[in-house]
Amino acid sequence: MVISKPFTSCQRHFNTSRSAQAGFSLLELIVAFAVAALLVAVATPGAFRFYESSQYRSAVGELNAALATARYQAIARGQPVDLELLPDERRFRVGQQKYKSLSEKISLNVIAAGELSPNRQTAVIRFYPDGSSSGGNIAIERERGGGVVLDVDWLMGRISQRRLDSQ
Repeated sequence: MVISKPFTSCQRHFNTSRSAQAGFSLLELIVAFAVAALLVAVATPGAFRFYESSQYRSAVGELNAALATARYQAIARGQPVDLELLPDERRFRVGQQKYKSLSEKISLNVIAAGELSPNRQTAVIRFYPDGSSSGGNIAIERERGGGVVLDVDWLMGRISQRRLDSQ
């Protein structure tokens, strides 16, 4: 079998056409950068809202867990356990543990028994070995408004959550 066209001529033709089309034109680069800039401009505000929302959800979850932990420890140990809150500093702790800090993007408003609180800056919700508590509530509000209230029932020590604007 005889090949009528040599292989080198095909290869040369392929290389010539490829080198003529190699790279991107200036217009293609400008369009690509414009699309990328548009995507960044659209996605950035959403990313900030997502970050703030995740901080808020984290704060609600941490305080809910702290209340449940204090109640459980009081029942398990057979002695009262306090959840101590510093609303102005957005910090809290269970018993004598280290304080945990919450995001600066939220605010706390606490209603608790005044006789348990050592000073006006500190609020204490106490859980007792029988499952009851001193009662109170913690309002957690977002920077942009809205939020939840964690209610602690004094008789049963039950913890419930409701929207901030509902009664």
